[in-house]
Amino acid sequence: MSEYNFTISFEIKFPQDWIQYPIMAIGRKISPENYDKCFHLAIEFMKLFDLRLLRYLKVIYFLEYMQLYGKEGWGGTRTKNSIYCTYKGYYTDYDVLRILVEEFSSVLWLNNPFTKTEKEQWYQCLPIDFKYYGTGIEVLGEKDLLKENENLFNKGFLNTYAMSSLENDLNQIFVYMFLKKDELNNIIENNELIKRKVKIVKEWLTKIILKLL
Repeated sequence: MSEYNFTISFEIKFPQDWIQYPIMAIGRKISPENYDKCFHLAIEFMKLFDLRLLRYLKVIYFLEYMQLYGKEGWGGTRTKNSIYCTYKGYYTDYDVLRILVEEFSSVLWLNNPFTKTEKEQWYQCLPIDFKYYGTGIEVLGEKDLLKENENLFNKGFLNTYAMSSLENDLNQIFVYMFLKKDELNNIIENNELIKRKVKIVKEWLTKIILKLL
């Protein structure tokens, strides 16, 4: 196996400390008839990124259903080197790729947290007196979390979910950078705050790649 490869698994294998309170992880295996589709989407996901970045990823777990912290509605989650992604038959390719990209952004974030300077630059792109309201867990299951909103653009956010935490804010920038490039280009034409966030993320990624040379 080369250093760029990761494993695709359909087993339910959570970290041991996730089984206990407060996470209490529960998962349901994906139907074998969806294995090929998940393999295909994992390869499409891989094609989006500089292969050196994928060194941080060891496993992608595909599940049909996942419950954490007693809450349903999880599309995905992550550890420092793995992604857990749900797949249901009615999901579009974009739905699955979005989950994978969001969680991979978090994997990179966990391994390469922002420096003090990068955090300061990021917070300068937020409204005055704004505070992220949690972790994102609080709003799982709510409608329109990912819906584009012009008023939020003007405040420096791509959607409501981006307001939950810096990590989720970064994840949404990632999704647009790698899956919705045309939409992002249109948004940043008229929005300096989001444009500055994109610049920070691009410089952050470049720094990570240079570290892997």
